[in-house]
Amino acid sequence: MECDPEDLTAAILSKVKADTERYLGFDVNEAVITIAVRFSAPQLRPVREAAHMADLEALRVMNEPTAAALACA
Repeated sequence: MECDPEDLTAAILSKVKADTERYLGFDVNEAVITIAVRFSAPQLRPVREAAHMADLEALRVMNEPTAAALACA
C-alpha cells in the first residue's frame, strides 16, 4: 500500500483530533501545528493540506523551538 505524506499526516491528525475531542467532550476545529525546525517554506503547504483533510483549521504552523519558547513565556 502506497500513501502520500499528506494522507499519512492527515490520518495522524484525525486520530489526535478524535482523541482530543473524546477527552475534552467537545468538538475541536482549530489547531496550532508544530513542525521540525528544518522544514522549508514549501513543506508548510502539505502540512496545512493535511490539517484541512483532517477537518482542522491550522491557525498557525510554527517550528517546535518557537512553540516551546511561547509555551514557557
